[in-house]
Amino acid sequence: MKINDVAKSLHPTAHMGCSLHQFAEGAAVAEVRIYARAAAPLETVWSVLADQTGMAAWTPARMVTLEREGDPSARGIGAIRVISRPPFTVREQITDVDEPTRLAYRLLSGLPARDYRGETVLSSVDGATDIAWAVTLAPRLPGVTFVVRHVIGALVKGLVAESEHRAR
Repeated sequence: MKINDVAKSLHPTAHMGCSLHQFAEGAAVAEVRIYARAAAPLETVWSVLADQTGMAAWTPARMVTLEREGDPSARGIGAIRVISRPPFTVREQITDVDEPTRLAYRLLSGLPARDYRGETVLSSVDGATDIAWAVTLAPRLPGVTFVVRHVIGALVKGLVAESEHRAR
């Protein structure tokens, strides 16, 4: 199955990509990008995305907690979210917020990857919202990028579904 066929199974307007870059020092850096459109206003999609502890309602995670609140708001820069689906626990720190269009984060622990950075960008299009979710990482084990691509795909699918549900 081709990558964009997988994306279409996530949402009819979704598409995704993945690339691998080799740098001089020998470290491979992978990039995962997934795009979709939610039939929901930007403000609704943002409220779903920015609610860190509410992620458990629309992600594969069983529990999401805030280990540390951000500044100036609890969900702002510096917030550390702990995302759990036993036996896995991932810790991520919010690194940038441009409300209501951009949320950036970095992985602190929980995956065999270095330099993991994620960014979700929202844009309003005729009453709907385009979602672009991108991740870069240096995987430490084979298969990590494949897993990340599928997890990010599930996150985008959940974000679209929850946003459209709230917009009804």
